[in-house]
This record gives sequence, structure tokens and C-alpha cells, in this order.
Amino acid sequence: MKKYKNFIPCIFFTVILVFLTILTELVFVTKNVYLNSDTVLKIVEQKEISSKLNLHFKSYYTEKYNTTGIPADVYLNVINEEFINENLNLIIKNNFDFLFSKEENIKDVIDYKNLEHSINGFFEDYAKSMNYEKNDLYEKKVKESISDAKIYISSTLDIMQMSTLKKAGLVNKIRSVLKYLDMFSIIISVIIIVDFIIIILLNIKSIRYVFYWLASSCLISSIVVALPLFYAKYTRYFDKFTIKTDHIFHFVTGYLYKAVDSFLFIQMIAFGFSIILYIIFAITTKTKNA
Repeated sequence: MKKYKNFIPCIFFTVILVFLTILTELVFVTKNVYLNSDTVLKIVEQKEISSKLNLHFKSYYTEKYNTTGIPADVYLNVINEEFINENLNLIIKNNFDFLFSKEENIKDVIDYKNLEHSINGFFEDYAKSMNYEKNDLYEKKVKESISDAKIYISSTLDIMQMSTLKKAGLVNKIRSVLKYLDMFSIIISVIIIVDFIIIILLNIKSIRYVFYWLASSCLISSIVVALPLFYAKYTRYFDKFTIKTDHIFHFVTGYLYKAVDSFLFIQMIAFGFSIILYIIFAITTKTKNA
């Protein structure tokens, strides 16, 4: 009768433990995968984002020649794959420093000296070839060309779209939440410990059942989370996203699939742990009945 009386409370606290387990996994992946500069840099490398950006700049400045009259090589002699890769790393690290309040503002960390020199050199050579006297209009045109290039390069290399998110007012909200992420993790951990203690107390006279309820919580949480993740991974669900820019598409989908893989790995561990706990429960039950 006592076992039956404790059955419903055990189910209740096991269900709570399932949700708490999923929430813990979500916080863990968010902190260690989603919001980790090393993860983003690996995705950039794996998806060859620098190479795709290089092709993007080549296409853009080749086409832009028709409206500006400035040859693409003026820009592309500076904006090569090495330049892109180096500055992508700096921008991504700066973005995360800003998100975690290590920096107060999003800095433009790109060194434009060589670009400025290249653009200035083009205009000077052009002015000499046309015997054009430098005046205010000339200086204005040079400054506008340099400014336009800086704005476009900076916005294009911002593959995390941090500037856009900041303008939309979302970045400050994210920063506010991140300040309390560690505290939130501690609170969840405390609740899990309390829940676990309650399950132990409910089964204090038949302690082997603790293994059963813990195994059930691990098994259920792993299945609930893994099923949609398997669907997303093996149907290539995120590939259906409509993103016109090639490098942004590969970065975003790579980012999402990385999170899916991380979640699935955790579910495999949880599933394996549940099997071990079920085996322990079966052994202890058999020993008890022997």
C-alpha cells in the first residue's frame, strides 16, 4: 500500500526532474556552444566562410566598378582571404567580449591602413593621368570612397549580425540575460538536488527504486529531446532556410547543426546513463528477491 501511495508522487517529481534535466542541458549548450567564440571560429573554418567571403567581395567590387569607375583590384589587392580570416577572428572575439560585458561597445577592430593607401593611390594616379588639380571635390570623393568601403567591409564581415541586433535593441537584452546565466544555472542545480532528495525520501524504505526513477527521468528526457533533433539533422531541416547570401547561409546553418550535434551527444550520454541505472535497479531487485 505504501508503495502504491508513493507511486504518484514519484511520477510527479520524476516529471519535474525530466524538465529540469532538459533545462540544464539547454543552459549548458547555450553557454558552452552557442555563446562560445571557439565554436564560432571552428564553424568559420569548417564551412570555409573566409573563402566564400573572398568570392563575395570579388563579385561585389567587380560589379561596383560599373558605377564607381574604381577597378576591383584597388580593393581586392587588400581584401584577400588572409585579410578576411584575420579580421573575422578579431570581430568574432570582440563580439563575444561585448556580449559578456568585457567590452562596453562593439569596436571596429579592422585595420584599414592598407585599404586607405590603395584607394588614395588610385585617386592620385588617376588625377595625375588626367592632369586634374586636387580640390575640395577631389578630397570629398576620396573620403567617400574610403568611408563606403569601410562600412561595407565591416558590415559584411559581421557574420554574427551583431550591429543589426544592436540597432534592433536585442543585444542589450541578451547581455542582461547573460549576466544572470551562471546564477540561473546554480538555481536549477539546487532545485535538481532538492528534487533528487525528495525522490530518495519517497523511496527510503526501498532505496533501489531511486535508480528506477532516475533512469526513467534520463530515458524520457533523452528521447523527448533526441527525436526532434534527429529529425532536424537527418532531414537537413535548416537547409530549407531562405538566406540569399551564401556565406551567411552556411554560417547560420553550420551554427544550428553544431548545436544539434552537441544536444544529441548529451542525449546519447543521458540514454546510456539511464541503461546503466536500469541495470543497477534490476541487479538490486534480483538480489533483494533472492
